[in-house]
Amino acid sequence: MRLTIQPFTVHKRFPLTISRGTTAKNTNLLLKIEADSIEGWGEASPFSVIKGTSINSEQLQQELRNIIPSLEAYHPLQRQAIETVLLESKLHSSLHAAIDTALYDWLGKKVDLPLWKLWGLKGDRLFFTSVTYWLLVPQKKQWKELKTGSILWRLNY
Repeated sequence: MRLTIQPFTVHKRFPLTISRGTTAKNTNLLLKIEADSIEGWGEASPFSVIKGTSINSEQLQQELRNIIPSLEAYHPLQRQAIETVLLESKLHSSLHAAIDTALYDWLGKKVDLPLWKLWGLKGDRLFFTSVTYWLLVPQKKQWKELKTGSILWRLNY
């Protein structure tokens, strides 16, 4: 299989404030896995869960570049062998998730099924949403309406 990395920048509609600061944009990584003329996509975003530590997209790219030669020897259907490589390499969790997602995306395309069907889920219980709750700043509380898919959310921030 062949792996490629493509950085892209996400500009947030509203700056996001969490305990480690405020951000108005993120540079994420699009990971593409290609085999048998099928391409699966996954996404990695730099983040840290331990205060005082951080990782940026350049560091994630380098970490991914280091493991690509080990992964390219496998086919996407060799999930157990790929997982062993990922665990032994101690990849950042966002990279591990990006590879896992790209492999599932590849498999869904290979068998021509959406992932919810592949996983045995009910399609009538699915809906689109993309909402992050952030810290409230009492002096700046306002109501904003954010449309996510067909659901209208009211968030107080």
